[in-house]
Amino acid sequence: MTTWILIRHGESTANLARRLSGWHDVELTKTGVEQARAAGELIAHHSVDRVISSDLRRAAETARHAIAVWAEARGAAPPPLTLTPALRERDLGSLQGKHIDTLRATNQMSPLLGWDTAPPGGESLETVITRSIPALLSIDGPGCVAVFAHGGVIRGLMGLLSSAPLSEVGVRKIPNATPIFVELGEGGWGEQAARHGLFPR
Repeated sequence: MTTWILIRHGESTANLARRLSGWHDVELTKTGVEQARAAGELIAHHSVDRVISSDLRRAAETARHAIAVWAEARGAAPPPLTLTPALRERDLGSLQGKHIDTLRATNQMSPLLGWDTAPPGGESLETVITRSIPALLSIDGPGCVAVFAHGGVIRGLMGLLSSAPLSEVGVRKIPNATPIFVELGEGGWGEQAARHGLFPR
C-alpha cells in the first residue's frame, strides 16, 4: 500500500494576477510561501518517504518549503526530492499568460474543460496524465510519497479515481497547497490509468 499526498503549489504571481501560467516559470507570492509552509505542517503527522515535484519553480519552491517544515516538526532529515518536467502543468499553448476573466468573457475556456481537448498549440488533460503517470510509477512502493504539482496534473489524477466521466474532470477545483491523501494498492496509478484505457494492465 502506498499513501500519496497530492499538493498543488502555493499561490503564484500568475494566480494572484488571474493569468494562466502553464509552462511559464512564475514564482510564489508571499502568501504562496505561507501556504506551502502550512502544507508542511498538515503533512507532518505522516512519515513521508519520498518527494517528487514538477521542476517549475512554483511547485519546486512549494515542495522545499513544505518539506523543510515537515523535517523541523518531526526532528528528521528531509526525504529526497526528485524534480521532473513530467509533472509540469499542462502546456497551455496560445492561452498561456492570458487573463482568466478575458478568456471567460470571450468563451475561450472550453478547450481547458474537457479531457481530450486542448488549446491551440497546447496539451489536453489526457496528454498531461499520460506523461505524468510514468514518473509516479518510477517512485512507487510501500510507504508515503508527497507529490508537488499543478492544478491540471492533480485534477487529472483525481479524475482517474472518480466514478464520474473523464469528460467532467476539467471542472474540478484544486485549491493551492491543500494536501489530498490517496491510498493505492499494488497496481497503483498504473492500474487506475489502465481502467481508463491509458496504459495496458
